[in-house]
Amino acid sequence: MSASTTLSEPGTGREIKTPADSGSAAGKDNPDGPLGGASQFVQGLRHTLERDLTRVQEELVRELAGIQGWVQEQTRDSRQRIAKVFDQILAQLSAAANANLESMAVTVNMLKQQARVESEGLEQRGTEAADLLFTLKRISMDLSAGVVPRLAGKGAMLRETTAALQEQMQAMRHQVTAKFELQQEYEELELQRSVIAERIAAKKKELALSEDRCKDAEARHQQIDKDLAVAEHLIKEKRERLELLEKTAQGKQDLMKSLDDLIKTRCEGQGVDGVPASSGKVTTLSKQQVQRMEAQQQLSMMQSQIIHFYDAKTCCMFVYHIPAHRLFSIDSPELRLYVNHDSVQIGDRVFVHGGLDTISIAYGKQLTRLELMDKSRLEVTPLAEAAVPRSQHKLVAFDSCTIFALAGRNKEEKFLNSCERYSVTENRWAPAPPLNERKVLVSAVALYGEAVYVFGGFNGSLLNTIEMLRPGTGGKWSVIKIKGGTWKAKHEMGCFQRGADEIVVFGGIDNSRGGSDETFVFSQKAGTMQLEKGRLKVKDWFQMRTPVQHGSEILVVGQFARDLHVYCLEKADWTLVPRKSLETAEK
Repeated sequence: MSASTTLSEPGTGREIKTPADSGSAAGKDNPDGPLGGASQFVQGLRHTLERDLTRVQEELVRELAGIQGWVQEQTRDSRQRIAKVFDQILAQLSAAANANLESMAVTVNMLKQQARVESEGLEQRGTEAADLLFTLKRISMDLSAGVVPRLAGKGAMLRETTAALQEQMQAMRHQVTAKFELQQEYEELELQRSVIAERIAAKKKELALSEDRCKDAEARHQQIDKDLAVAEHLIKEKRERLELLEKTAQGKQDLMKSLDDLIKTRCEGQGVDGVPASSGKVTTLSKQQVQRMEAQQQLSMMQSQIIHFYDAKTCCMFVYHIPAHRLFSIDSPELRLYVNHDSVQIGDRVFVHGGLDTISIAYGKQLTRLELMDKSRLEVTPLAEAAVPRSQHKLVAFDSCTIFALAGRNKEEKFLNSCERYSVTENRWAPAPPLNERKVLVSAVALYGEAVYVFGGFNGSLLNTIEMLRPGTGGKWSVIKIKGGTWKAKHEMGCFQRGADEIVVFGGIDNSRGGSDETFVFSQKAGTMQLEKGRLKVKDWFQMRTPVQHGSEILVVGQFARDLHVYCLEKADWTLVPRKSLETAEK
């Protein structure tokens, strides 16, 4: 009875029948028969082929496992190489990011196209590999079914297929590696592109912040420039205040000397103005001479025991007590002095006017009287307001009852030529004739209560002009022409009256922009301004300072180091008392 073996072809399901081993049965019954040897040979060949097939299958499994391991190892190595290549690409891209964005986009598109092409190729090769595997399975089935006639051809095909498979696996490995590298490069390029975009956005934000900071810095610089301008303005006004305190006391000594000369002349029987009185007749004084004597008597009553000055560094009022040679600081809650105000001293009373309020940036016109009640207390009395607010101006005492406010500046006008006159007894301001020039930082002194002289000043340039007004005549200011001397253009000088018709002008600031130590003497009768030998011991200026006469000396506090300058009328020379040598009381 014959038997057959049925095999199914993979993929198609077609059945393959093989003839039964009839020869095997016959060979068993008759091993010495004609088919017995062939049956044994076929069985041996079958066993050999099955063993070879098993070995080939095992080799294929090992080969596939080796290929898999090699692919994994190559994948790891490729990833490491890709990481290195990516680091290099990242460094190159970061260095040339801003210049190569467009080329990067083109490269990315090319890489995408290559990836698509390679992916299609890999898919095709995967299909081929599947066909090859199907062929291998079919050959294995044929071998297991004992298809001897096809075995030799299948073996050769198997070897060829194995070689082709190895070649294709090698190509697949290369393709997989290339695809992986391209994918990694693409991802890295996308990541790098996003990083560069973030950096560009951050740089734009930093640039916007830098522009805002530049605007803030520019605004701060503008504010600093404004503050500096205000500070310079305040410094100028402080200089004016320091000089004002030195100007009113100069005429006292000259008036006393003139009065003594007149009395001496009367006692010796001499006439007035050089006319002899030998006839024994009483000399008759003119009205002008009587007015001079009355002014001398008033100014002799204005002899002061103190010198006042305002220290801008400490914002404190100081009083120097002349007999005691002591310097006291005065602290009064009612005392508020504006920057670049001016003051004048009549006796022991101080009159303060004007200045700049740095808080409201307003110019003052209030007149305030300060009286020293004891060594540490001032009595502050507000008086009438002037019509014109001003700073960097000049106050001068014409006599014990009249004060003039001259020139200066305010918010509306950079330089003023207007003047006002204040009556101490009536507490009232009245207009006075205007000066011929608009100016600030002038120096002024009253001569015997009959005329006011204004020296120098500033109106954009230094001035050396001299103007004179006789208030009693109702006239205007007249310009005095100097007939001789070496008078220089200056501002912030000190001046006082000496003798019957002389005015001493000292210190100040000239073109060197520093203090001066020169002393000039102006003669009313001769119309000359002569340089005197006696000089200040240190260069100084005296705006907002009032010279005060005490006995035969003129005392004034300088503005530069706040030293005490002392002028001896008999010797016509200066001495210096340093500030450090003055004993200062506590506030």
